[in-house]
Amino acid sequence: MPQNAFIVRPFGKKELIVSSKNMKVELDSHPNKGAKNAVLCSAVKIGTDKDSDWKVTIDFDALHECLIAPALARIPMVGQTTDAIMVAGNIREDMFHRLITADLVIADLTMHNANVFYELGIRQAFRDKHTFLIRSTLSDYPFDLQTDRYFAYDLIDLLDGGDQSVAKLANALRSTIVSYKADSPVFKLVPKLEAEDRSRFITVPDEFREEVQRAHQLRLPEHLRMLAVECADSLWEIEGLRMVGRAQFESNFIDDAKVTWEQIANRYPDDIEANTTLSTVYQRRNDVPRSEQALARVSRMGSLTANRQSQLRALNGRNLKAAWSKQWEHIDDDEARQSAALKSPLLQRAYDAFEEAFKADLNNAYAGLNALTLLVIQTELAQKLPDVWSRIQRRSADGDAERQRRTERIAQLIAALELAVESERDRLRREGTVDPWFSLLNASVASIVSDQPEFVAQLYEDARHFAPVDSERSMCRALTVYQQLQIEGCDARNPVGGVGAIGKNVDRALKVLACSDDEGAICNEPQRILMFTGLRLNEASNPNNKRVGFPSECVDEAKKLIRKAIEDELAGAQSSGVKKDAIVFGMAAAAHGGDLLFHEACHELHLPTRLCLALPRAEYVGRFVAPAGTDWIEKFSAVYRRVNEKRNENRGKKCEGGQTWAINCFTDSNELPRWSQDRLNYNVGRRNNLWMLQHAIVSANELGENTEITLIAFYDGKSDGGFGGIAHLIEQAKMAGIKVKPVRLAGWPDANAAVAVKGGFGEVIALQSKAVTLDAITPKTKTVLKKEEAETIG
Repeated sequence: MPQNAFIVRPFGKKELIVSSKNMKVELDSHPNKGAKNAVLCSAVKIGTDKDSDWKVTIDFDALHECLIAPALARIPMVGQTTDAIMVAGNIREDMFHRLITADLVIADLTMHNANVFYELGIRQAFRDKHTFLIRSTLSDYPFDLQTDRYFAYDLIDLLDGGDQSVAKLANALRSTIVSYKADSPVFKLVPKLEAEDRSRFITVPDEFREEVQRAHQLRLPEHLRMLAVECADSLWEIEGLRMVGRAQFESNFIDDAKVTWEQIANRYPDDIEANTTLSTVYQRRNDVPRSEQALARVSRMGSLTANRQSQLRALNGRNLKAAWSKQWEHIDDDEARQSAALKSPLLQRAYDAFEEAFKADLNNAYAGLNALTLLVIQTELAQKLPDVWSRIQRRSADGDAERQRRTERIAQLIAALELAVESERDRLRREGTVDPWFSLLNASVASIVSDQPEFVAQLYEDARHFAPVDSERSMCRALTVYQQLQIEGCDARNPVGGVGAIGKNVDRALKVLACSDDEGAICNEPQRILMFTGLRLNEASNPNNKRVGFPSECVDEAKKLIRKAIEDELAGAQSSGVKKDAIVFGMAAAAHGGDLLFHEACHELHLPTRLCLALPRAEYVGRFVAPAGTDWIEKFSAVYRRVNEKRNENRGKKCEGGQTWAINCFTDSNELPRWSQDRLNYNVGRRNNLWMLQHAIVSANELGENTEITLIAFYDGKSDGGFGGIAHLIEQAKMAGIKVKPVRLAGWPDANAAVAVKGGFGEVIALQSKAVTLDAITPKTKTVLKKEEAETIG
């Protein structure tokens, strides 16, 4: 995910008057004049006096090619200049957009050019950091920018080849992009000024937004993962990832959300939303140190709004609360558990953090609820265990006074929290919207203050109905804390004013939620998923007879090799002590060629398969099967019937990753969404490839951490390139830690020679069969094979 730079500079050849004191070496007499960089500049002396000025002509386009572009390539970073947006219409709109949203702006101030100064001013007014100034050693500092730091490039060094200058510039750019310090004089002189969030100026295509919403509502984790891959290299990539990450987090796809938000944080280490979300993600994964580090990164970012400061304090309180729970939740004895919970200093620290968060922003009802919860628990435990409570005070006599002070504070928190809930309820009513999180908040507050258990149960029933999937377990965990510590509320020996029948409320609510401690049965046995990708058959209708697949003469041999690859996986699993049925299922598309041969081989070996169709059956057959002839349509029908029959027989019998026999239709449209139509050679079939890979990863995660994926790739190492093609799929699989098993016909380059599957997890299948050789293939195809093999090896 390379970052992007916008270069603000003069264009073409410009003349510069240089004093003789700055002209240390005469450019025209330089020994390398005439070398590749000689077009950079020329110089003419204006007078005859030795102190006369020089008129230097600099070609800024050539300067870009020999200095700026090579330096950006070393970082690496994608660079654009205003000439890239010289199209019909108002180019200033695109120019403003890039100045505000670019990760880095490089401004060449060698010439005192009005356009450059104007564009630089816009950048420094909107963004506080990552603006880099360069100039030639021949030029003087602009008066108003004399206090700023510059990178000064030497034209003499560039005439010598420029390696030293390129290296220095690359290092300086790298240091700038990772710096947290403001470099804009505007923000330095006005320290309370806040920089604009670049995300406000980047528009994600509506169709992409709608696909994310659909995947979120239908809970399609593999689809969200695929969308994260698809938005790569677009101008709106980060904002697209942000949208996907939000959907994953809200859907409780925590592992997927972690990957997505880490991509954003790696690109922008100071991104507030990424770090705050990752703090929660790490906390849920019991990685407290990284959670706290993410919060610390946000805290270093200078001035924050009151709302953001409240969120950070609440997140810190959440981490402290989680650590507090771990200190006592596994103690069996009730009194010992209560004593450990009360004595822990983390209880007070967590309460303080939540209370500070609520005071910073009274709209942060989440913080207020947690502060009230912890204070009620602390106060009731202090009532039940007065000796323990007295011992942890500064003076033993302070126990009663401290308990009374907390009792009064509880009443204040209840009043403020009920007012916040009422205000939010009125707002939602005015807007005519339903907020599932408000329903949960309302029920949680009622569980503390109400003395009507049936009313509380009704609120939790409402919250369970509207709340996001998987949130029910979180509700149960929050309520179970009261049970574990035997918090009764107004039924306690010393009732606290304003507190309701907590014990009865909790018991009744837990019955409504039907909570279970079972987080889901995860299989610990080693298992394996087989995924297939491969070339299609050469189509007879192809007028140019280009080798876009494999020859029809090789069908039998191809099937033998694919079957052997599957058998090798079976044998390898069993030799490792894995049970015979350790391969849970195979999955592939159903196009003519390798896909259908894979399904046939799996069925012969009694392995279940999943059909992954890019389109509904009729459209899929017409586009991806019928061009190879009626025999392949019959193959498709036979495979489809078998999968469908087995699916119906086993309906309701699911492994943790879904039904083993399944037919999945990825989309009902033959057209790509508009936001992805500009990708070269991209189509619904290749889009289906990306979806299949993410589907395999999600299924493996659901089956358990001991589940592995093997990608069997029937591939020549050359064909089907581009985004979503076989080579790209193999690359994506390796990045995900998936084993790739190449299958190759005789005459195809071996795995070590083929760039696409070179190294990594590649495993070579020996192809010694004499049934298919180069001589058995048509002369034209043979020539192409030899030529491509030579090019690949070379």
